[in-house]
Amino acid sequence: MYAASLVFLLGAAASLYLGFRHGRLTFVFASIAASMLSMLFLGVSILRRRSVEALAPRQPFPSAPPEEETPVAHDVPEDTPGTA
Repeated sequence: MYAASLVFLLGAAASLYLGFRHGRLTFVFASIAASMLSMLFLGVSILRRRSVEALAPRQPFPSAPPEEETPVAHDVPEDTPGTA
């Protein structure tokens, strides 16, 4: 739908240019009609997107991860072999 809106908008710009360039009101009116169609398609696509998002189940916010305990350095007994 967004693409159709863009196509109509480009068509409106082109017909407006031709209308001003050649001095024909037919192109100017065609430009107005194409821009209105572009707005219609854009509005429909926005409303469709909002309705799809409204129907989608909402997921709760993720909770904060549990805080990890910092490792505590244990005292090494002095009579352990291999320590100086």
